[in-house]
Parts: sequence; C-alpha cells; structure tokens
Amino acid sequence: MQAMNGLPKDSMGGPDPPTSASGEHGWVKRRTLTVRPAAPGYGRALENGLYAIRQLNGVSGAEMVSKSSMSITYDLRGTNFEQINEALACAGIALENSLHSRLCYSMIRYMESIQRENAATQSGWSSYVRDIYVSRFQARRHGARDDRPQQWRKYMQPPTAGRQRPSPDVHQ
Repeated sequence: MQAMNGLPKDSMGGPDPPTSASGEHGWVKRRTLTVRPAAPGYGRALENGLYAIRQLNGVSGAEMVSKSSMSITYDLRGTNFEQINEALACAGIALENSLHSRLCYSMIRYMESIQRENAATQSGWSSYVRDIYVSRFQARRHGARDDRPQQWRKYMQPPTAGRQRPSPDVHQ
C-alpha cells in the first residue's frame, strides 16, 4: 500500500492514523501500534505485553501484525490508549519514539479524553446553549424601562389618558 508521499506505508515509521471500528458512537477503536525492538528476549516481552493488554477491561483483540507492530481493538468505555500504553510499559515494551509517532499518540490520547469527557455530560451542547440564554436573561433588567436618554423623554412622551390631543382639522 502506498502512502501519500509515495513511500510504502511500513517505511514511513510511526503508527497508522487513528481509526475507529464499527461500534456505538465510535466507542470501539482499532489501533495499530509500532513498537521498538529491544534487547534479546524481546519476543517473550511481546508475548507478556499482548497477554497484559488482553487482560484489560474492554480489549477485544490484540495481535502482532509484524515484528514491530501490533493491532489492538478495544472499547473506549472499558479502557483507553493510556492504559494500554501503561500495560505495554510494564511488560517492557516501548512504543516507537519518533516525532511522528509521538504526535499521533498524543492526538489519540487527546481525542479519547475529549470523547470520554463529552460522554460524561448527560445533556451535551444543548445544556451549554440553555445556560448561556439563562445567564443572559438573568443579567438583563426586567420590568418597565425606557432606554431613551433623559433629555429625549420629555419631548417624546406618549399621550396620557387624561389629556386629549387636538384634532388635526382644527387650526387657529
């Protein structure tokens, strides 16, 4: 598969862009993570890392795609990327540390935190709009008010009930 810059996808280094598998409101995430190979015995560390990830609540699948990348499918309501990263670190597995990878992983953390935060609010955007209108209503003056300057009020007074206006046909 060719990437946008013409290089094969695997030679770009770094993770695939964040993708979502089918799920309720995008809760199920499928991530392909690139790991850094380490010292001898790294194969055992990868097995331990995959086992640790599979034990997390919400992870439905974790497998090695190649020697340096793994595919993980998880439900965001049960776990998040940060917990998966911590489980990998405890198993002795480090994610790729290139600038591109770090930016992608930071974006994943940010998007997941925003999605979880938005899900925590029950009413969402409509409550914010309602709060804005309520606060504006409470800040306004209520009751009878005349916003005209004081000097204009004596010239532009409406006729009172006790005083009659002269009829337009009478001129003296």
